[in-house]
Amino acid sequence: MSSSSFTCVKSSDLDKVKKAATAYKKMSTLKVVCGAAKQAGEHLNKAMQTTIKGESTLSQYHDVADAFHVHEDSSNVYAGLPDSHALYGKALEMHAVYPVSDVVMDLTRQQGDTEEVFYDALAQAVSQ
Repeated sequence: MSSSSFTCVKSSDLDKVKKAATAYKKMSTLKVVCGAAKQAGEHLNKAMQTTIKGESTLSQYHDVADAFHVHEDSSNVYAGLPDSHALYGKALEMHAVYPVSDVVMDLTRQQGDTEEVFYDALAQAVSQ
């Protein structure tokens, strides 16, 4: 097979593939996906707190909102409270009365904010 059969491949296309491969390598070695997810989680967290504090009927749960944070384990990144937290029971009780995390997820899904934060953080981390 002659090398001329490969002349249809543009060097600019190869550069794009190389750039993408380098980006994926950076993602796996620097754990940038996890870092971007944490930034998106912080954004979601603020939205959760704003939703709770903006709802007067949930005033008794403001201490739960204040306790929210982004945490991670080996499999995922979470925004809220870990089940070992002292206020976890109260957060479950709050969720039964007013499923704030669902409301916030719906809001952010409609706006696309959380995804935007994630992709922006990911792009920024990979470009460095």
